[in-house]
Amino acid sequence: MIFVSGANGNIGRQVVQKLVEKGARVRVGATKSEAATPRADGVEVVAFDYTRPETFKPALEGVTRLFLVSPMNPDLIRGEAAVVRAAKEAGVRHVVRSSVFAAGGGCTINKWHGGADEVVRGAGIPFTLLRPNSFMQNMINFFAATIKGQNAFYYPAQGARISHIDTRDIGLAAATVLTSEGHEGKAYDLTGTEALSFHDAAATLTRVLGRTISYVDPGPEAFRSSLLGYGMPAWVVDALVDYVRFCIEGGAAPVTDDFKKLTGKAPISYEQFVRDHAEQF
Repeated sequence: MIFVSGANGNIGRQVVQKLVEKGARVRVGATKSEAATPRADGVEVVAFDYTRPETFKPALEGVTRLFLVSPMNPDLIRGEAAVVRAAKEAGVRHVVRSSVFAAGGGCTINKWHGGADEVVRGAGIPFTLLRPNSFMQNMINFFAATIKGQNAFYYPAQGARISHIDTRDIGLAAATVLTSEGHEGKAYDLTGTEALSFHDAAATLTRVLGRTISYVDPGPEAFRSSLLGYGMPAWVVDALVDYVRFCIEGGAAPVTDDFKKLTGKAPISYEQFVRDHAEQF
């Protein structure tokens, strides 16, 4: 039995889908209300909440492999440490953790994930770390509304280049590790095929959508004020602004071939991502 801890997130949804396609037995963690609704694909749904440790033991009973993915938060290390302890007690034999590209340094988010990686490394359970770069789907999550309404999107990244990866590829990478052998003790840095600036992204959107899409850099202070104005917590805003600085300094630009080595396939290109999701823009 494979347990996916965050089945409704950007990554978790894709991991579950790829596991189902591979015919794996899957159990997923969800909020109490979501757990009451059966899934059409036969996946078992149980209550699981990082803030409620009493949900860990029932969720992990009979589980041999755990896919560990958490929402961004400053308590990431403590929360995942508690789950990993419960996993060890439950007899889980392999933990696959969703980390981030360049985990361990460079910016606040990376430091949180680096600390959580060390928790998994030291747990005494065979582990694999998946370290994906920024998601292509963030273009939908954060920018689709203004691309639709204003033919523009706003982000203070200057000319920073990022080797974005499609979450469908992250899901395939995770499902591959969870259903095959030989990945214990390894870490995979997952990127797309090329490092693109947001000017490049705008040019691709323009070409595929058939109308001019502009990238506008509002500057970090205007960006910060805008996020705070939407009611986003200050700690989240600070972490996001710090991540932008990391990207501007080149931290998210490297391209690896880890995905192809792992799956035997080339990553989805940015242009293909836009074509697949054109209606959302």
